[in-house]
Amino acid sequence: MAQSIVFELESALGVQGEPLDLRYAGGFEITIHDQAVVGDVSIRFERAVFRKENPLPARCTARVEKSVGLDIGEIFQMLFQNQLPPNLPKAEQWVREATESNARWDQPPATASDVPLDLLPVEIREFVLPVWAHLRDVSAKTVRALRWRDDLRGPPRPSVDRYFRWSLDGQQWHTLARQGFVTVSSSALTPIQPAVCSDVQRMVEEGEDEPLAHELLREAVSNRRGANHRSALVLAVAAIEVGLKRYIGTQIPAADWLLRETQSPPVRKLLSDFLPTVPANRKYQGKVFIPKSIRKRVHQAIERRNEIVHGGAAATELELQDFIDAIRDAIWLLDYYGGVEWALAKVSERTLDELRNEASSM
Repeated sequence: MAQSIVFELESALGVQGEPLDLRYAGGFEITIHDQAVVGDVSIRFERAVFRKENPLPARCTARVEKSVGLDIGEIFQMLFQNQLPPNLPKAEQWVREATESNARWDQPPATASDVPLDLLPVEIREFVLPVWAHLRDVSAKTVRALRWRDDLRGPPRPSVDRYFRWSLDGQQWHTLARQGFVTVSSSALTPIQPAVCSDVQRMVEEGEDEPLAHELLREAVSNRRGANHRSALVLAVAAIEVGLKRYIGTQIPAADWLLRETQSPPVRKLLSDFLPTVPANRKYQGKVFIPKSIRKRVHQAIERRNEIVHGGAAATELELQDFIDAIRDAIWLLDYYGGVEWALAKVSERTLDELRNEASSM
C-alpha cells in the first residue's frame, strides 16, 4: 500500500547583510495549486526573529505531501527508525566518522537519518531531488511575485536554502542534506492583505513572474548599497530601457520585433512622444504619460550612464538615489498602464502629486 511523505524546504529570504523586507505582522501562508507536478505546495512566510541567542532570518517554508511506492516507502521507514538500507558501505563509514567528530564536541551520535542524500540509494536520490528542486522553484517564484506585488525591498537573489527535511507524520522531522550543503545561520507592522496573497497565488499558478525591469533595478539597488555606483547606474538605466521596450512590445506586438532587432529611438523620445500614443490597458484620468520631472531625471541618468561607459566619473550617492527613485516610479507607471491595477499604489507620493497636477492641466 502506498504511503505519503511530507517534504519541507525552508529558505532564508535574502542573504546575510541584505535581507528581504518582510514587513508584515505575523506569519501567513499561500497555497500554490500544482497537482500536475508534485501536488499542492503551501508556502509559509515568517518574519525574522531578532535575539541574542540563535537569531532567525526572515524565511519561507514550502511544504508538499507526496505519495510514494512500497520500495521508496520501505527505505524511508528504515531511515525513520534510524536504520540504514543494506549494502551502503560509504553511508556506514559516514555515520562512524560523524559520530566520532560529534563526540569531540559533546554532540549526540550521528544516525542513519543524518546521512547525506548523496550517500543514500540511487532510487531515493532520483525521487527526492526533483521534489527538492520543485519546492525551491515554487518558493523562488512565490517570493518574486510577492516582492513585486507589494514592492518589498531586498537583494536580487530572493532566497537561500536553509534546510530540506522530510517526515512520515508531519511531527517528527529528519533533515536531508547534500554533501557540501551549507546551512544559513542566521516600524509598525500590519498583517498581509488577503488581496496580496490572492494575487501572488494567481501569479505563480499562471506563470506570471516578476518583470525583468524590476529584477534589474533590484540589482542596481544592491550594487548601490555595496558602493558600486557605476554598475548600479548602468543597471538602473538598463531597467528602464527593458521595461519601456517590454511595455511597448506587449501593447503593440507588431513593434516588438522592431524594438528588438533595430536601433530604437532614444528613451527620452519614447517616453515623451511615443508613449502617449501607445494603446493602454489602464489610464490615469484618461491619459497615458510619465511626469516631466521623471522624464528629465531618467534622461539625466542615461546621459550619466553614457559618460560612465566612456570612462567618466560615477554619479554621487545622492544623484544615484535620485536616478533610481525616478526610474522605479517610471517602471511602476508602465506596469499600471499595462493593466496592473495595484502598481499605481507603489508610485511615490511626490510623483503622484506631479501626475495629478499635469493631468489636470492637459
